[in-house]
Amino acid sequence: MVSFRASVLALATAFTVTADYYINPDSVPWATRQAWCVQEIYTCPLICLQTSDGAQINTCDAQTLTYGCLCNNGLQPNMTEYSLTLPFFVCTEWGQQCVADCGSENQCASACTQDHPCGATNPTRTNTTTSSTMSATGGATAQASNQVFTGLGGGSPTAVADAGTSGAGPAVPLVGNMATTKNSERAAAECVSADALVHLKSYKYSAVDKSPVSQYILRPYWNAFVELLPLWLAPNMVTLLGFFCILANIGLLVIFMPDLIGPGPAWLYYSFALGLFMYQTMDNVDGKQARRTGTSSGLGELFDHGIDSLNCTLASLLETAAMGLGTSKSGVFTALCPCLPMFFSTWETYHTHTLYLGVINGPTEGLLIACSLMIISGYYGPSIWTERLVDLTGETWLYALSGLGVTAELLGDLTFRDIWIGIIVATLVLAHAPFCIYHVVKARRAQGLPIAPVFLEWTPMAVYTLSIGAWLYSPHSTLRAENHLVLFCLTMSFVFGRMTTKMILAHLTRQPFPYWTVMLWPLVGGAALANLPLLGLPAVAPGVEHAYLWAYFVFAAVVYFRWAFLVTSSICEFLGINALTIPHGKQLENERAREAAKAGLGGGGGADFDATVGPVLAPLLIPRVPGTPGSATAQRHFADFFVRNLPEWTQEWHNSTSTTPATGAQQIPFANLVLRRDPPWAAAGDVARLTLVAHYDSLYRPEGFVGATDSAAPCAILMHVARSVDAALTAKWAGMAARGETEAGLEEEKGVQVIFLDGEEAWETWSASDSLYGARALAEAWEAKQHEPLSAYSNPLRAISLFVLLDLLGAANPKVPSFFSTTHWAYEHLAAVEQRLRQLDLLETSPPSPFLPEADKPADGFSRGYVQDDHVPFLQRGVDILHVIPLPFPTMWHTMEDDAAHLDVPTIRDWGRIVTGFVVGWMELDGLMKGSSHGGKDGQNNVGGDGARVKDDFDDGSVSIVSKKDPEAGAGAEKKLNPKDALPIPLSLSNDGTVKISLTAKDGGQAKRPHQAFVMLKDESGLEAPFPLTVKENGRATASISQKDIPVQLLLSSKPVKASLILGSFGATQGLVTDLFDLEITLDPSAPAPAYEKPERYGKKPEIHHIFRADPRSPPKVISLLFALAIVAAVPALFTGWLVLGANANHLGKALGAAPLSHVSFLGSIVAMEYVFFLYYSSWNLFQTLPVVGLVGFVTLLSGTKALGELGPHFRM
Repeated sequence: MVSFRASVLALATAFTVTADYYINPDSVPWATRQAWCVQEIYTCPLICLQTSDGAQINTCDAQTLTYGCLCNNGLQPNMTEYSLTLPFFVCTEWGQQCVADCGSENQCASACTQDHPCGATNPTRTNTTTSSTMSATGGATAQASNQVFTGLGGGSPTAVADAGTSGAGPAVPLVGNMATTKNSERAAAECVSADALVHLKSYKYSAVDKSPVSQYILRPYWNAFVELLPLWLAPNMVTLLGFFCILANIGLLVIFMPDLIGPGPAWLYYSFALGLFMYQTMDNVDGKQARRTGTSSGLGELFDHGIDSLNCTLASLLETAAMGLGTSKSGVFTALCPCLPMFFSTWETYHTHTLYLGVINGPTEGLLIACSLMIISGYYGPSIWTERLVDLTGETWLYALSGLGVTAELLGDLTFRDIWIGIIVATLVLAHAPFCIYHVVKARRAQGLPIAPVFLEWTPMAVYTLSIGAWLYSPHSTLRAENHLVLFCLTMSFVFGRMTTKMILAHLTRQPFPYWTVMLWPLVGGAALANLPLLGLPAVAPGVEHAYLWAYFVFAAVVYFRWAFLVTSSICEFLGINALTIPHGKQLENERAREAAKAGLGGGGGADFDATVGPVLAPLLIPRVPGTPGSATAQRHFADFFVRNLPEWTQEWHNSTSTTPATGAQQIPFANLVLRRDPPWAAAGDVARLTLVAHYDSLYRPEGFVGATDSAAPCAILMHVARSVDAALTAKWAGMAARGETEAGLEEEKGVQVIFLDGEEAWETWSASDSLYGARALAEAWEAKQHEPLSAYSNPLRAISLFVLLDLLGAANPKVPSFFSTTHWAYEHLAAVEQRLRQLDLLETSPPSPFLPEADKPADGFSRGYVQDDHVPFLQRGVDILHVIPLPFPTMWHTMEDDAAHLDVPTIRDWGRIVTGFVVGWMELDGLMKGSSHGGKDGQNNVGGDGARVKDDFDDGSVSIVSKKDPEAGAGAEKKLNPKDALPIPLSLSNDGTVKISLTAKDGGQAKRPHQAFVMLKDESGLEAPFPLTVKENGRATASISQKDIPVQLLLSSKPVKASLILGSFGATQGLVTDLFDLEITLDPSAPAPAYEKPERYGKKPEIHHIFRADPRSPPKVISLLFALAIVAAVPALFTGWLVLGANANHLGKALGAAPLSHVSFLGSIVAMEYVFFLYYSSWNLFQTLPVVGLVGFVTLLSGTKALGELGPHFRM
């Protein structure tokens, strides 16, 4: 029999499909929806022309925003890949509504557009079908040439098709891409999708802790404690070590005090207190360790709060045992009640994206009180909690309390146990939950969102709490009587951990609230099992209930760890991090940074600006034409650099599109990135920002143009400057906060922002419309954007105190004039920084004239002319401009020679020092820098005792040529390598020989593995080929090079090629580049000469065409319609038959009167079973469905047996 789901979907697919993004149609004006449908109906035949002669079905309903497009050849195109279609319009509107819902939260609004691009293939381009043997991803690949990229995504842009949408296929993703996706990847996608993960790129932890105990007592202790942790210890491992302290004490509890009453040995209670205190310590220093090691990420918050969720029932179980409450009702409440405040805090964080800890809160004072109770129990024994309060307080305390009306008669026989539950409930109801609700309501109102729906999100916690109460407090349950509370709490630890961790994940990834988890179903079943007598059924045997709890524990553990593994693996893979370890390279970076901080020194860039391996500049030395993969690579480089190295800087993407003379009607995307660092207490509209700017795009023609000076090097300079001043900014603002100077006035509200602009270059000929695409869009947007009322600055443009634009920097001997008299004072300051650094001999270059030669330019020396550049749209709007661009332009300007080979790296490093010094003076950071912001001539970050800079070095170096014919011949010809001088005589490499190189690398004078190590072969034309060295931890490095490893161009070199060594490190030392030897290459005369085939690098590629794949054929519409009507008519037909055959409604009252609970449960379980099947057809998988079917079926069997058994006598009458 054909299923109801299959029938409905067949019917729906035959007529209409809906867009991937859902919006309420009524939220869009009727005229707009009609216009969308007109364009959809126009576009569908154009797309079908690619594979057929038109469209067989072409409909669009503006009322419901559904559409249908079926080509004459029976293929259904994937409309989501194209612009000017209904899915495109809906996606665009969805993004706009998403931005509006974000309110003033920039990161949220930015994620709406960046992570959900609606750019698509131009539907007017005519294609023809080519090979049908292409892979299933061909559709996605095909759109690469016309793909519209919209800023930084979380991986690939829209060119990566979603499940079920690659190539041609159903526009509604009915079936996933099972053929191309691994089971593990599909399972991980069920837990957290790729679209959700992109929000982790903009993650920034936010918390407010108002506890004075934390601020003034524990925080100094935590700051000192974290310094004891080694830098190789991962933050998540710190969290886990704290949790192990709790687990260890749970083990001791089971061994030495299994009844939870005791008394146990005194040391056991002290162990409880110590373990809980260590857990609190580790829970608070893990974030500090993350910032200390530069490994902060969203995974850290998920891991931290996930462990907190697991710990809720376990730490409270220790508290229950410490007070000797056992498995009493008070003991159960004490052990499981902490889940409630944890849920409310997590729910609050989901809506506010900030963790609020009040003046008195559970993680601080609550845990300290619990530790105190444990210590008191260890000293006095748990019996103290059963002593009368009158006896504990004594006459002195009674006299003190008499003023409050408290007397001995009033206290009577009350004990601390008697008031314990009241204290917990009052704390939750009066001091915690109201503030959580207040913050959530406030956040919803600020966003203009309804309030009432949020209270439905309490559903999982209500089910969790009521089910636990119904199970454990049931008079028919034997779990408490047989002392199974420990097992029950362990099980609830997994259930509650899964429930709250899903909320945390939804908060981090900006996903809908998770209303349910499959792990709650067995809890409901356990509650029902314990209360079967209320249904008129016999109670289950104690062994059955115990076995059910064990099965539930195993089920919960398996489901939890599977989910946790998949989520953690997905996040680690997406962010490129490890969960429980710090990569070795990151450890070395942390160690060197620490050494540099101890030495009190900064740097001038060092290896950052190495054009070959520099981590800052090298990734930018590629073509970066807007809308191309090279541009997306540059965007990811910027974003990743700030996320990993400068997490305190906020990121804001500004995206726009425009046509260009070179691309016709095609919309080209432009993405500007704004990085901002403001005083943490200041509102956005109250900060005057020094704005450092460079564009990062490169010329459209000539193809392959890199633009090293125009403008890769300026971008790298700004990245280096931001990193150089970041720690000083933190120190300055922390000092101001400590001195209570956060209200110092507007003159102190100064921040820094870095802007990377897109689209500066003209596509054809420079004009007002063919240039400055990104700058024009950003200036217009900022002029229109208004800050909050009563802000110091009305909009972001007014908040720019100085717009410093860097361009065409990187060539030797630049001369930068002063263009504007209004900002000549800023030019003078910049020139004074250069002059001071040269006087101190802290710059590497010795140009014939200063970089900034016009410091003494007279007032009448300025003209009205200036260079057209990205500052123009801002200048026209009254922004003060300091344009740092050399005149004349570098000789390689707008030529193919503007590449890495023509950069002057010492000049770039000097610009980095000069601009850093300017920012230090502007932001008043003198004395706060960890050391010289300008470095030395070599740009190192470390110096020796005599002031000489320390470089990477090597010793024990040797090289030999080993022949396959005579392996022993090379041993005697071994040559010693010197880091200062190359070998005087060239080596000769024959066709059967191998160059063997070995050495010991040194970093800062110690033998250790450097960050990077290469042997570079270079011919006289400048062509280079790198060969990585294999390096061990002790610095011992080896490399083997034979002719088969060497590129053909070098093999054909008429002169010896030069072999040099590159050792790259960052932090404490400068990398080493030194010549080793010359190498003559002798080819085999009997073999054919190698031929070099010029690669097709940037030429025009053949057009890749869409391949449409036929969908499974649906039955005819008439059959589908008739079948659906038959199914819908089945229920009234059965009801009619019942009436015709002699319905007797009087029996209903008799049946309900005889066994009311059984009949209600029986009928309810039947309805529930139908609902479960509906969920399975619509959204659930088999893994989710089977446990629920078993539970509902069990209830149906038990209640049905009773109900149908009661009907038997009526039938026999």
